[in-house]
Amino acid sequence: MTYPQYGTLSVLYSQPGLSQRELAEALQAVTTTAMVLCDALESKGWLKRTVDPRDRRTNRLQLTAAGDKAYKLARPDIEAGFAEVSKALSNEEANAALKPLEMVYARISEISAEKRKR
Repeated sequence: MTYPQYGTLSVLYSQPGLSQRELAEALQAVTTTAMVLCDALESKGWLKRTVDPRDRRTNRLQLTAAGDKAYKLARPDIEAGFAEVSKALSNEEANAALKPLEMVYARISEISAEKRKR
């Protein structure tokens, strides 16, 4: 499982029934990226798409039982990894690391917004 796949499972675990567009917004990604992630998760049997009864053009996304299990199995390892990194960094180091990450995040958000306008 990749980290983006884990992020997708995490969003759908907490917000079942999102559309692909809503998932992309929650992931702060373009819809094409969300589609690729959904395709990969569907091929693993972790996600299913169902047609929205109110709008047949829209698919609703749900974790399968296997997807729910995969998410729950991965979660402790992800949380342990974050906890380990948090312990290894002092507050000063963590704050110093956040600045460049925030700059990268801001620029990626700008690029994504520009692409959505096209």
